[in-house]
Amino acid sequence: MNKQWLFALCCFLFFLGIFEPAWSASLQDGQLAYKQKQYSRAVQLFKQATQQSPRDGEAYFYLGLAYSRLQRYNEAKEAFETAVNYLPTQH
Repeated sequence: MNKQWLFALCCFLFFLGIFEPAWSASLQDGQLAYKQKQYSRAVQLFKQATQQSPRDGEAYFYLGLAYSRLQRYNEAKEAFETAVNYLPTQH
């Protein structure tokens, strides 16, 4: 799958509101690090968030975004795939 397409798809799903928020401190701190373009730090924090809430699709989604920014595409793909597995089912 094309890397840009995967990234765009995940962004699209996020903006549709499919990812539900889980506001852990690690997630919030990771989002701040991501906004400040501190992508390695963001990866660490999003990993913590996934350990704290292993079924939180949003944490895996942001982890995928941070990996993408670091050009670690295989890890990004895994994180996005995990995020999709934990998304709520919409009918």
